[in-house]
Amino acid sequence: MASIKETYKSGLLAAKRLPKAGIVAAITDTYLESIKQRDGDEKTKLIVELDDGEYRIALNNTQAKALAKQWGDESTDWHGKRIKVAKGRTKFGTDDVDCLVLTPQGK
Repeated sequence: MASIKETYKSGLLAAKRLPKAGIVAAITDTYLESIKQRDGDEKTKLIVELDDGEYRIALNNTQAKALAKQWGDESTDWHGKRIKVAKGRTKFGTDDVDCLVLTPQGK
């Protein structure tokens, strides 16, 4: 039997969908997923699921390395750890764009 929760996961969290105050949430799952990029190509990304699937974030290289530095290279060791997710700004090509800033909370 198929799990409804697994079949109908929420969309990926983007800066424009983030509550103004940001969020602090527990990592409940991590897994790889193929994500379609802006250029149409697909790329495998590490997904961090927060608070039982309410929020999902496709980590970029910088975000993944920051979490690994705090909690280790094995992403399953991150389960139960808390992160703060806030809105920030970054360069994308020549443009300044909104982004998600992840800050580990505790060891």
